Amino acid sequence: MSRASLSGIVREEVGTTGLKVVRKDHFVPGVLYGHHRESTPVKMDEIELDKFLKYHGVGTNLDFTVGSKAHNVIIKDIQRNPLKGQVLHVDFQELQAGEKVKVTVPIRMINKEAVEDTRTVLTEIIHEVEMSVLPKDLIDSIEVDVSHLKMGDNIKVEELSIFNDERFELSVDADDIVVTLAEAKIHEEPTEEEATIAVVPTIDEDLGTL
Repeated sequence: MSRASLSGIVREEVGTTGLKVVRKDHFVPGVLYGHHRESTPVKMDEIELDKFLKYHGVGTNLDFTVGSKAHNVIIKDIQRNPLKGQVLHVDFQELQAGEKVKVTVPIRMINKEAVEDTRTVLTEIIHEVEMSVLPKDLIDSIEVDVSHLKMGDNIKVEELSIFNDERFELSVDADDIVVTLAEAKIHEEPTEEEATIAVVPTIDEDLGTL
C-alpha cells in the first residue's frame, strides 16, 4: 500500500494581511517544520487539501512535496473555523529516521454491532492515545475488537494490542479504561397521574397570580 502524498508551495505571504490574500486565492496556509530545519511557510490548493482530508487527519504520515523535494512528514495540527468547519491552517512536522516523534493515534472500535442492542450501550472513554514512536513504526489507528464483551465488561489500556510492544511508548496509564459495555438506560414516559401532579400549581404560584 503506497503512502499518502500531498503537494504544497513555499508561501511568500505572511502576517494577517498575507494570510487573507492566500485564502482569497483559494489556498490554505500552513507551515513545515522539524528539529533539524528552519520553519518554512507553505500553502496548499484548497480543493486538493479538502479531498485529502476526507480520508486523512492529524497523525497521518505522508510524503509532502514542496517544489521538487518530497519530505517525510506527519500532520501535527489542523486548525478549522469553529462555525463553518473550513480548514484555516495545517502544521506539518518533518520526520527524521531514527528519531522518535510524539503522535496522537485514534482508537477504532470494530464489531460494535455484535454487542450493541436495545439493552446495552458501548461507551468509548478513550478515543485516542498519545505515544512516542519511530517514523518507520507509525500506525494510522489502533483497532479494538469489542465482540467478546458482556454486560459490565470493559477494556483497559493494558489490553490494547500495542501495549507490550516496545516500539510504542504510550503516555496513558495501563489501568485506564478504553471502552465499557453497560446497560442502556430506558427512558420511561410519565404516567397520567404523574403528569397531572406535575402541572398542579403550588401555593406560591397561586399567590403570584392574585
